[in-house]
Amino acid sequence: MRQLLKLLVRLYPSAWRKRYGQEFEVLLDDVKPSLGYAADICLGAFKMQLKNSSWIQIVLLCAAAGAFLGIALSFRTPVKYESEAMFFVTAPSKISQDQIPYNLGEKALSDDTLATIIRQHNLYPNLKQQASASKAISEMRRSIHLLPTPNGAGDSATNNFVLRFDYLDPTVAKTVNDELVRAIMQASFEMGSRPTFNIRLFKMSSLPDRPLSSNRLRAISVGLIVGLFSGTALAWINRRPHTAFN
Repeated sequence: MRQLLKLLVRLYPSAWRKRYGQEFEVLLDDVKPSLGYAADICLGAFKMQLKNSSWIQIVLLCAAAGAFLGIALSFRTPVKYESEAMFFVTAPSKISQDQIPYNLGEKALSDDTLATIIRQHNLYPNLKQQASASKAISEMRRSIHLLPTPNGAGDSATNNFVLRFDYLDPTVAKTVNDELVRAIMQASFEMGSRPTFNIRLFKMSSLPDRPLSSNRLRAISVGLIVGLFSGTALAWINRRPHTAFN
């Protein structure tokens, strides 16, 4: 840890290190290394870089820091795989396309159904260890996507839908997506007096061969954009009279 603190000193401008570097490292030998000291060194170096940099350098520095933070966060985000199935849905005339996911999902994707699937396939083991299963169910709902797609059946009463489910394991993602498709098809026959749906599956659940990458790219892009805006603001503040960073 002490070596890390001395390495972080290199973040300071070279002119500052030539003048104060040796004295600073001697001070570091007398303190107990901790993450707090590491954060203080990084913050001090950042302020010093801002004070001795042009506005372009400040913007670029913040943009690079934002992109780096986005990369770091993206690699801490679990990699997921998404399985996809597609089907036709012929609905009663009084049911609009926007209402179909709600009408099907209300019964097919109920909390009881999802809880059963979670138990059968041992999904979200970390969340299941908590006192309530509601967090695991909420996490599963965020991984389920039932969306309309362009109609290719040539029938105004027929609607195309895609069902997607993402999970850490590609095989589990496919297996669970199969379960969700069966639950939706079964629910369409159990509506009783409620409007019934005619569902025809035309694409079985896929076995994903590559992980989702959009989240990682989005995290890097957001970090870069936030860094650019932050750098511009800091450069403006730093160049105002009497407001330069000390």
